Amino acid sequence: MAEPEFPSEIRDAARAAWHRYVDFLSPFRPGLYKYCRRLTGDIWDAEDLVQDTVVRGFGVLNRSVPGRAHSKEVRSPLTGKTFEPVSLGQVVAA
Repeated sequence: MAEPEFPSEIRDAARAAWHRYVDFLSPFRPGLYKYCRRLTGDIWDAEDLVQDTVVRGFGVLNRSVPGRAHSKEVRSPLTGKTFEPVSLGQVVAA
């Protein structure tokens, strides 16, 4: 039994939304990287954390409230450190 093909309209819309999201985040990425670098103390772990943050942010777009931090702490799988939540405004100001 062949698997059904994913509708191209949905795939194209998701791809377009991803590109708009990444374009929107471009000005914030250096500040986010700088913040992640301070948290992790390592350039590679910081880049992984930035990428993970960007992907997770895209996944919760419809659930997030702009300017408000998530209420739970985040534990890094790389270092085991626990990080306090921050808002986008705090990251940009960093």
